[in-house]
Amino acid sequence: MTLIFSLSIECGALGTEGVSQYFQGKGGRYKVNTFQDEESNPWVMILDAALYSNYYRGPKDFFEVLTSKYYQDLKKISFFRYAIVGLEVDEFRTYNELIEDLPTWEYPGLVISNQMVKEIKGVESKFERFNSSHMWIPGWKLD
Repeated sequence: MTLIFSLSIECGALGTEGVSQYFQGKGGRYKVNTFQDEESNPWVMILDAALYSNYYRGPKDFFEVLTSKYYQDLKKISFFRYAIVGLEVDEFRTYNELIEDLPTWEYPGLVISNQMVKEIKGVESKFERFNSSHMWIPGWKLD
């Protein structure tokens, strides 16, 4: 069984076009897949093209490097509701599941819009600034 390591981005009403175009414009570095979850929310799944075309067998710290690369690129965009990097994180949580779970659970590496932080009561203290439009629960050291 193959596990998929990806950046999964839920775009909400903003749609997938802007996110897809941004990552497709990275010179073939990423494979970009779009889909809808069971609530019909649009998602973009970003895969490292080299990793999935060569059956990567390299240093263990590769995933740390890849994670940092995913988050650094994610910091440069604002047109999404929430995102996370990891193994098998496609359709990580539907919007309603996340809204329900977040007050009692923590998801290291979760990035959510400032608007969502305001909407979900009692979660502000879990998050730190990620960029001007999003907050996150730090799960990785970013350079």
